[in-house]
Amino acid sequence: MHDLTCWEELRHGRSGGLVLAIDAPPHGRTATDFRELIPLLDTEHTVWHALDRSVGPRPPTGPAMDAWVASWTDEVRASGLRVRAVLGHGVGGALAGRIAENIAHRQRDRPEVLVFDAELMSAGAVLDRFDQVVSQVSRALDRAEFNHLGSALALAQEALVLAAARLSSRAEAAPGPAGPAYSGPAGPALAG
Repeated sequence: MHDLTCWEELRHGRSGGLVLAIDAPPHGRTATDFRELIPLLDTEHTVWHALDRSVGPRPPTGPAMDAWVASWTDEVRASGLRVRAVLGHGVGGALAGRIAENIAHRQRDRPEVLVFDAELMSAGAVLDRFDQVVSQVSRALDRAEFNHLGSALALAQEALVLAAARLSSRAEAAPGPAGPAYSGPAGPALAG
């Protein structure tokens, strides 16, 4: 057993191989995650699951992202285990790719990357998820906080709509298969 701070061990194996599992988002429990899947797998490898690494409302970018990823991979390197695969669920797939890339620089071969439930996110899907989160949070607020959150939500939705329109334009101009275009706001999450 290893002393882990960035990971939890879901399965201890004897092969010397390691499988890493990153959910989406990596900082919060979703309805289902790798904790349900891993016990169903027949593997001789040790399996680690990413723990909450919250750094604020969003992951860092650029060099700060590299340092953030290194905090996970440094612990993997210190374990002495060879990473055989990195599993990513949803948005965790992007982080899985970055972690696998970092690990590939440290071991002779690149681990396999398997992404579950991966999809090109549309702005509508992002707004729907944002609305779901706000709806869950709003249940714990008093009326003044609720009204303030409603105003902030309206501004955030406007910003997301503008960002989605720009991203859709870029995606349409890029070579390769196109994803779904954004068709408009998803509607308010707060009612009454």
